[in-house]
Amino acid sequence: MQNTKVIGAVPPAVCSLRSNALAVFEVDCQEVDCSCCTNCAGAMRTAEITEKMNSISFRPESDPLKPRAMALDWVLHYDAMQLPASSSELTQRYILSVFYYSLAGESWQISTLKGSLWLNGAVGHCQWAGVTCDMNKNVIALSLREYMLLFLTGSTLL
Repeated sequence: MQNTKVIGAVPPAVCSLRSNALAVFEVDCQEVDCSCCTNCAGAMRTAEITEKMNSISFRPESDPLKPRAMALDWVLHYDAMQLPASSSELTQRYILSVFYYSLAGESWQISTLKGSLWLNGAVGHCQWAGVTCDMNKNVIALSLREYMLLFLTGSTLL
């Protein structure tokens, strides 16, 4: 049953199979409550990424509606690339997503003719509108003059 999307709780009847027929049972412990699982797939990635991004941001945010917390949630759960914590590309995407959430990116008017919409997990961040990267996929410039950006006073990027 690989790549099966399950949410909720594992029923006791499934857990009872652990004693005879079910040697290995892994679930995404962020999505499923499981008292009998042998491993939480994704839990290690979540912990590693959270630690790495908090070291970049210097101070973790407990408010889920703050830009850094929203960016962390995006890279953990909604970015279709699901990059590992060791990826420098993940760091670039996280920083850009903090920028996006800090400056109310949901309200930007971006023509898809000039690049892909921001936080489009289907494409690399170097293809997002106004983002210029070097050959190692490191962001080297942002050119967002043509987009209406709402700057929030008192907000910080990192």
